[in-house]
Amino acid sequence: MTLFFARTSQCQQVLESVVARKHLSVDTTIYVTNTSAKKQERVKIRRELDLAAIEKTDTKEISDTIQKCNIEEAVKIMERCIQGATLKSNRQNKRAQPWFNQECYKARKHTMIALKKALSTQTVEHLQRYNVSRREYKNVIKRTKENFQEEEERKRIEEAEQQWYKAVSPRQPRFPKDIPMTVWENHFRNVLHNRETRPKLEHINKDVVSFTVAEVEQAMHAAKMKKACGPDKIFNEHLKITATYFKEIWTAIYNKCLEEGKVPENWRCATLKVLYKGKGNIGDPNSYKGIALECAPFKILTSLITKRLYKLTEDAIPEAQFGFTKGKSTLQAVKCLQEHIEEALNKQKGKLHAVFIDYTKAFDLVNRTMLIDKLENITRKNYITRLLRNIMESNYVQIDDNLDRSQPLEQPNGVLQGDPLSPLLFNIATSDVYKDIEADNVKIYAYAVDMVILSTDIENLQTAFNHLKEWANKNELLLNENKSHNDVQERR
Repeated sequence: MTLFFARTSQCQQVLESVVARKHLSVDTTIYVTNTSAKKQERVKIRRELDLAAIEKTDTKEISDTIQKCNIEEAVKIMERCIQGATLKSNRQNKRAQPWFNQECYKARKHTMIALKKALSTQTVEHLQRYNVSRREYKNVIKRTKENFQEEEERKRIEEAEQQWYKAVSPRQPRFPKDIPMTVWENHFRNVLHNRETRPKLEHINKDVVSFTVAEVEQAMHAAKMKKACGPDKIFNEHLKITATYFKEIWTAIYNKCLEEGKVPENWRCATLKVLYKGKGNIGDPNSYKGIALECAPFKILTSLITKRLYKLTEDAIPEAQFGFTKGKSTLQAVKCLQEHIEEALNKQKGKLHAVFIDYTKAFDLVNRTMLIDKLENITRKNYITRLLRNIMESNYVQIDDNLDRSQPLEQPNGVLQGDPLSPLLFNIATSDVYKDIEADNVKIYAYAVDMVILSTDIENLQTAFNHLKEWANKNELLLNENKSHNDVQERR
């Protein structure tokens, strides 16, 4: 809300008799007319809840609504219940610096008292006391700030020693530089609305293995803390706090989603936060990636589906894939690569050729129909694939750049970064690439979207790379030419 003021200066005169430092005191009379309503206060949604309000919830009404197969209304009731019990606080526009401690407040208060005394008495003695107090206040601020900076530097050094990768991480700009929302909309519309790949819905009855209350409760308590909320303004902390009261309700809702093979419409929209990738022009939208903030209850459902789907597809994920698989990590992938390099260099005039592969906007360009077809070839058609078809049939994103928010944009292709399901789905979508490029004297290692192809024979490596390009074209994925490059390790 914008406030418009009409200001009229009636009189203004310099008070030469007032003793003041550096500036002349001016007595001005101003009449202010407010031509709009009272400014609306900014409200911050907290992660705490009023448990008394939660206890008053009529769970029987919600259960009856679920039994009537009206999960849309049941989810809306649950959202209103949690939102109504959420504690709120007014945002403070002005905040003190983190180093401004109680000693600084005390020194400032003492200085302000001395200033008021000097202005009221207009004596040299009180003015001198104010000057002394002011100097002491400045010294306190300087000393406190220096001590704080030294302590913060010590903490950063300790953190860098323990987690070195954070020390070299690029700093995120608070706001994307000079990129209007219209540019963001066009950019993500070209990426997320690149083509129509949504799978067709199937209304065939499938045998459903229901979630247990223990499964749902465990998933809620496993959700990470201090994460941003989605469009429903519900945090993971809210679900953890209310798990004791609503775990049976959420279990019934999730099981009804499995039975009917669909999810509520409220869960189809996500907030897309733009984050700087760490390199490139900060004024170029391609230097940013979109992270989806989904509704917290929906993420619990997708995490439950991920656990079951992983068990069904675990054997189909190639051993060469180290990303988002249990018991594997980047360190293991790097160690395997290092061993191959050492093995090749230990031989006389040994050589090892390598091609490092990176996909362009890999998650965003996944063909959903191809993905579902590959998934059904692995697991056969079941209640999980039927629900996934429904989830991928329709979803929307709202771009948020910390300054503005766009209108909902429909997404007919790709999977969302930030969804618990997406990493596993991408591994399934690329599970067949290894069969196409594996050959004698060729080794492959991958971590999610990054891949390296190794061979001591340059011709075998070129053949494998050609097969990879053919596979990428067939699966409608693009290789990132700027990041994909070749390398040779040679013993001389």
